Amino acid sequence: MAGLIHGLAQDAVIVVLDTTLGTVADEDGNYHLSLPSGSWQLEFSLIGYATQRQAPVALRSDSDITLHIALQQDAIALREIVVTPGRFAIMGDARGSQQTLSEEEIQSSSARTSTPQPLPPSASSVAPSC
Repeated sequence: MAGLIHGLAQDAVIVVLDTTLGTVADEDGNYHLSLPSGSWQLEFSLIGYATQRQAPVALRSDSDITLHIALQQDAIALREIVVTPGRFAIMGDARGSQQTLSEEEIQSSSARTSTPQPLPPSASSVAPSC
């Protein structure tokens, strides 16, 4: 018989360290892990948030342990962003377009508006028409 570790961890991926076990929080932030008796350490993560490891939890077969986790936002520093669309069936193996933005372009763009705007095509980023 297994014990249960459950709780709230909004949008998080939950991994049982040193195993291949884990789960993902549902749309309401709930997660459930049914594990055999033992000492288990959980890691909670989400892109854009600091990963959080809990202290090991001693679980017995009749245990029901609740862990609520609130991940903290963590800024990610990037030097540039490259946006490349997927392949288009009409164009075969050719890429549609590709554009690279420098750190300065990203900062000046985000300073002007908080709403994402389409980028103007550059001559080198437009695929030839068929």
